[in-house]
Amino acid sequence: MKKFVLKIVIYLLTLLMFTLGINFTLNSYTRSKSQFDLKKQPKSIVVGHSHPECAFNDSLIQEFKNFSSSGESYFYTYPKLKNIILNNDSIQNIFIEFTNNQISETMDEWIFGEKYMNYRYPKSDAFLEKEQQRILRNNSPAAYLNALSQSKKKQLLRVFKNDFDLTDELGGYLYLKRFNTDSILKYSTDKINMQENTIDSFPVSKLSLYYLRKMIDFCKKQQKKVYLIRSPQHFKCSAMKNEKVFQNILKKEFSDVEFLDFVNFPLKNSEYGDLGHLNYLGAEKFSVWIDFLLKKGLLEKTDKQNFINNYIK
Repeated sequence: MKKFVLKIVIYLLTLLMFTLGINFTLNSYTRSKSQFDLKKQPKSIVVGHSHPECAFNDSLIQEFKNFSSSGESYFYTYPKLKNIILNNDSIQNIFIEFTNNQISETMDEWIFGEKYMNYRYPKSDAFLEKEQQRILRNNSPAAYLNALSQSKKKQLLRVFKNDFDLTDELGGYLYLKRFNTDSILKYSTDKINMQENTIDSFPVSKLSLYYLRKMIDFCKKQQKKVYLIRSPQHFKCSAMKNEKVFQNILKKEFSDVEFLDFVNFPLKNSEYGDLGHLNYLGAEKFSVWIDFLLKKGLLEKTDKQNFINNYIK
């Protein structure tokens, strides 16, 4: 009986070592072969979730590239941003979306949730730090193992196809054809109260804020100019309820970073896809305006927010 148990243990250990070896080899090979070089070398980039994804039409902004992606948390934006910066010397300015819903504790679901992990992890696996792998493994082991399996399949497919150009997986502008704002407002009974949540009562995602800080520090280390921005939102957007908490975190945790707030940029209901996202009409108006501000020297101004506010009409 002891010999049988010993054989099982040896078999399992061998299988584990083989699996770890395959994982290490595939990740190392993926990192060594992957390409993040952009055909058009932008001077400025924006990253974040669906808000900037729908707001910044980079075809209308000179020397600008949108790398935002719907449902992407800072946890996954961090390794993506590192690779973009390290492989494209032309980039000087990094705009990181920082808006009300990104501080919420629900952002943890965007990291550990099975749906999000299955989509994000295979794209990021080879580039995640050991600490990130441990966080995912410890917080959601079943989802992690499933996502790991999907990642290895994806990596093997890349090896067979010899396809390591990852620039098509970095995100981009979303041409949103949606006109739901009026119907949402018509049936909404939610009244916005910016003082609804006290600072102590609103649960925040400490992990999201931690990786936002890591992105900021990395950009500074690479001697890049980094800015936190907030894209336009409808003034009745329910995510704005935590404004008091949001402003407190901004002041307390990120006072060393310039915050460019575009949330009050004037748009018609027809230029919003919904209360939180611009449709293609709103994005066109906003992006042309952003291009104008950049050409007028926004980033060289001492008081950038005052400069922005003077041009918001």
